[in-house]
Amino acid sequence: MRKITLIFALLMLVALPAAAQEAVPADDFDAARTQPNLDALQGVDGFADSCREGINYAGFTVQFAEAGTITVRSQAYTDFLDETVTITDAAAGESVGFTINGPELPENTTVQFTISNGVDGSEIYVAVNCTTGEVFLERLLNFDGRILGGNDLSVVVFPKIDHDGNTYLDLYTATDIGNGRQTLEITAEELAELPENPETNIVVGTTSDGLATLYKLTSGEWQLNFVPDFEGVHRVLIFDSLSPSDVRRADYR
Repeated sequence: MRKITLIFALLMLVALPAAAQEAVPADDFDAARTQPNLDALQGVDGFADSCREGINYAGFTVQFAEAGTITVRSQAYTDFLDETVTITDAAAGESVGFTINGPELPENTTVQFTISNGVDGSEIYVAVNCTTGEVFLERLLNFDGRILGGNDLSVVVFPKIDHDGNTYLDLYTATDIGNGRQTLEITAEELAELPENPETNIVVGTTSDGLATLYKLTSGEWQLNFVPDFEGVHRVLIFDSLSPSDVRRADYR
């Protein structure tokens, strides 16, 4: 089992003096999170205490400008929940309401929904916490279940659930477009050893190729620090939980 290391000299972005940082726009990250069709979402209700099997996570009302077949994709913990259901065929401008349920999930799981009518660019991204019912008008997960950090990151994070229902993390380093290799696994046992809010920021693990290091912050958040690229840019990915409702980038040189 990998040893969890305490970091007493804070080396992360959050600890650097302002003079040592020059913010760099994370254009790829921002582009991946755009919601050009959000106006098609007329309403959404997240349902509290809906983490149980068969209980509706949320209800939606949509109205697309073009005719098409409305589908909803639900995602959580990579391949644990990845289901697409067809709702109905809808005429242009027709208002359609529906609810979505799924399998039992760990408490405070944030389920990512992608709603589309089959027309390119029609996607709407909504996330709902199945414990609180809180709604987030965000795209938090990529199409393959990774935490959405932008396509320019050399290492990506996949939250997963094992056969015993425990969460763990797989980190992959990109080798070429659409491919990668596993370079770090944080097991359920290792995660269980971590305090919810450590007294000091903790190094959880570093990828085997040395490209990125994962930290647990005193805030309870997670932070993935990347080695500088050839332009000297440090990329930093921050997410609030293993099933995130808040994902941020903080790039600097």
